[in-house]
Amino acid sequence: MAPPRPSNAELGDRLDAIRSGTVGRWYGNVTTPWIPAYSVYFEFDADGHYATRTTDPTMVALYYGTDLDTPLKQWRLDDVNQSGAASGTIDVAFDYETFFALPAWQGELHNVVLDASGNRLRFAFFTSSGYGPVEFDLWRCAP
Repeated sequence: MAPPRPSNAELGDRLDAIRSGTVGRWYGNVTTPWIPAYSVYFEFDADGHYATRTTDPTMVALYYGTDLDTPLKQWRLDDVNQSGAASGTIDVAFDYETFFALPAWQGELHNVVLDASGNRLRFAFFTSSGYGPVEFDLWRCAP
């Protein structure tokens, strides 16, 4: 017999827990289908903004866009599936030297999972035009 499906209220609570648990500073690895793994820093703010850095100055944390800070860089989690993984969107800003802009495609976050300890965050990034996955395995940094 299959386990009972979570109620809408339970799913809403799970989404809220993942959203609030994602806030903070993270460090870990990125894997893509195209290049060797590399290391990144992520900071997700409660107001919906995020910042990124890599340990390799030739790379960009999300593989696309810029690691420079801009108010255009925002993240949202707005759904959770029956297994408890969240999904949402992330705005990937590009630096054109005199201005920042967002691409025509939307950044998508899939399978956002925060472990029971709240110290490990995993997710996959895709573009709405089909490129990906860029997969993240992150560990919480001390404040």
